[in-house]
Amino acid sequence: MNVAIEKIVTENFHRLYYHSGHTWNEGHTRWMGIPCFQNPLDMWILQEIIFETRPSVIIETGTFYGGSTLFLSHMMDIMDIKRGIIISMDTEDKCAAKHYRIKKFTGKSVDEDVIRVVKETVWEDDKVMVILDSDHSTENVLAEMKLYSPLITPGCYMVVCDSNLGGNPIENLSVPGPGPMKAIEMFMKENDEFEIDVTKEKFYFTFCPNGWLRRK
Repeated sequence: MNVAIEKIVTENFHRLYYHSGHTWNEGHTRWMGIPCFQNPLDMWILQEIIFETRPSVIIETGTFYGGSTLFLSHMMDIMDIKRGIIISMDTEDKCAAKHYRIKKFTGKSVDEDVIRVVKETVWEDDKVMVILDSDHSTENVLAEMKLYSPLITPGCYMVVCDSNLGGNPIENLSVPGPGPMKAIEMFMKENDEFEIDVTKEKFYFTFCPNGWLRRK
């Protein structure tokens, strides 16, 4: 298919899916009954990454209701990943997910106390993956990337969620400005330890364009 046509079709479907009132938003997409505010195609990619890299720790900023948190826990169960824990945090405790792998914290992901607790929970020999899905402002996402990237094990991933905002292709007034995509651009200009893995966008439609970052 012509590349230009692919782009038009993908972006228009993306807008249709995102702005429809019965897809991902308002809790209409659920994992085991718990609202999950993710694109299901991205969840499939997360499953593939977990299988490929087998992280013993996944750090997730932005728990919300916990649908994706529970999904990650179940993937670790299915793959029988030893130790395997999900360190998840949010500014409010709305999480309905309950699983022995989940370690929940309440607080802002970039606060010193939260970072300290995260570092204390991660063991020296852990394989660490990070999923950034909290405040989507450029400033906050860039701060998260700088703070959490040193914890990521070579070969593992940092996933920057909702880089589709800021007109990429989604305009969302609740996230003013360029959003996560600009943070990715700024981070990559000053960091050569990560590479954008475009193969993780193989389904065309992703909430994380340019947001699948693999540590070299």
